[in-house]
Amino acid sequence: MNTINSKLVYRNDEVTNFLAISQSTLDRLVKSGKIKRIKLSNQAVGYRKQDVQKFLDNCKEVGNE
Repeated sequence: MNTINSKLVYRNDEVTNFLAISQSTLDRLVKSGKIKRIKLSNQAVGYRKQDVQKFLDNCKEVGNE
């Protein structure tokens, strides 16, 4: 079972590495509303652990249908 570690917020490179996707794919997932992006500062964004885990859980549910 894929689960992410104990951090609460992840940066772009951490999410793309964990999900084994490109930055452009991550951007598409955000744009489509499948993963939420949060603003950390004027120049930085992040992804909450619960949102990334929710995306993974939804992928598993779709795969089991």
